[in-house]
Amino acid sequence: MATFERKGKKIRVRIRRADAAPMSRTFARRKDAERWARETEVAIDKGAHTEAPQSPSYTITLGELLEVYSEYECPKHRGEAQEQSQIRTWLKDADKGGHPLRDFLLGEIRVVDVQRWVEALNRSGRRPGTVKKQVGLVARAVNKARTELWGFTDLPYNPFSTTAGLELPREDEESERSRILSRQEASLLRRSLDPEATLPDGLRPPRTAWPLHAFEICLDVGLRASETLSLRWEDIDWTEHVARIRRTKSRRSRSVPLPPASLNALHAMAPPAEGFGPVFNGHDYQALKTAWRRAVQRARAIYELECKAEGLKPSPHVLADLRLHDLRHHAITHLMGDGLDIRQTMAVSGHADMRMLMRYTHPIAADIARDLHRVRGDQLT
Repeated sequence: MATFERKGKKIRVRIRRADAAPMSRTFARRKDAERWARETEVAIDKGAHTEAPQSPSYTITLGELLEVYSEYECPKHRGEAQEQSQIRTWLKDADKGGHPLRDFLLGEIRVVDVQRWVEALNRSGRRPGTVKKQVGLVARAVNKARTELWGFTDLPYNPFSTTAGLELPREDEESERSRILSRQEASLLRRSLDPEATLPDGLRPPRTAWPLHAFEICLDVGLRASETLSLRWEDIDWTEHVARIRRTKSRRSRSVPLPPASLNALHAMAPPAEGFGPVFNGHDYQALKTAWRRAVQRARAIYELECKAEGLKPSPHVLADLRLHDLRHHAITHLMGDGLDIRQTMAVSGHADMRMLMRYTHPIAADIARDLHRVRGDQLT
């Protein structure tokens, strides 16, 4: 029996019968799909259907492939939460942020189609590094599909790969993020995350405090959000004020110091008597990301209402272009500014490449200038 699915502006028809191999085709018009289904089923009934089996890559859409990849491959990766979050967004309709090639059959996608998507990402203001990460995620899924085990070996090349001619934006120094929080922004965010905070009329504080504690740890130590959420009580050394991070991006565990703000946040999470188990039990990356987005919006609302009450004009720069990962950048910048050398900072941050760590040195150039003037004995006016 034939079934019909709308895939964007196209119609996909599937025929699944016990007396024939499964078949599917995609058509631009419904009447063409119905005619093919009707003629094919009549031919099967007469035993006269001789159509060659369809190539595997023409039996699955990009969206269906990404669903399978999310279910079976993403859990093997350290960035599982981020990858699955991105794929969930791509599986939505295009007008809601979905991937424009979601409903294309895998074998129909050409490099020019992918290039249009890349250019659209560029025009939307995505940074070159972000574009590369998104394209890379899809490229890995397609590469996996082309293996013998996944069975789409008829696909001659990966259209999401630069080896096929795809051009990706170039990263330069200006494209690197160097966003850190001001004292005012940090204070506003703490208030917006605190369930017990007193807020201006019309604003309600959050119902739960765990995002506030996660925020304090990320901002204090420079852990990635996923590393913070992976903390376990048995890895906290309360005597030495150290935490062991097992689930890291580099797959190498490391130990990080716990300054007072982090220790206070952990104590507020009420350690269990048995002393083991996940610190942020039941809370995942998506939940933290959602809490963060709402906190930034609430903090901006606090700022604007208080400016209005004082007769001041709100600055458009306060809390603008702020991301969850910026907390890590902020923390590492201040670790270096507080006197840790490169080796010590790398041990805390988990960077294996000094070139990546040096991205965090730009905001402390003013500190270096002051030290240089002091050593030289310059008189500053």
